Amino acid sequence: MDQKQKKKVKLAAGILIVVLLILASINSIGNFLNPLKFVSEVTAQPEQYLNRNVQVVGVIVEGTWQQTGPNTFTFQLTDGNDTVDVVYTGDVPGTFKPGVGITVIGTLVSEDKVVANKLLAKCPSKYEETLKDAQEEGRI
Repeated sequence: MDQKQKKKVKLAAGILIVVLLILASINSIGNFLNPLKFVSEVTAQPEQYLNRNVQVVGVIVEGTWQQTGPNTFTFQLTDGNDTVDVVYTGDVPGTFKPGVGITVIGTLVSEDKVVANKLLAKCPSKYEETLKDAQEEGRI
């Protein structure tokens, strides 16, 4: 291979790397920019969210929290209008408890079930404000 061919190969490899990095960034940004949705917003149009990453906001239904294995938990999440089942594997946030508003991040695997990979606990007053705003806007 002469110098000219080596430069072309290096240029092609560089362009390929840049394209792959851009595609990876687009995928990451898409996951990061998933808007928060209330439970009833997701259950009203499950086909829109099925097998996709979702961020679902709600409150854990009292009495539904169960540990089903090492670091594996199941519970129901509600926004007062609808309910979904959640399966979560991982560490539980320190402020986490039933009745506290949380955001469940994971995949909607059926019309009423989310397999979560992250839980974010919220301050109860912030959840109530968000819920009130959504009701006033007619989203739920």
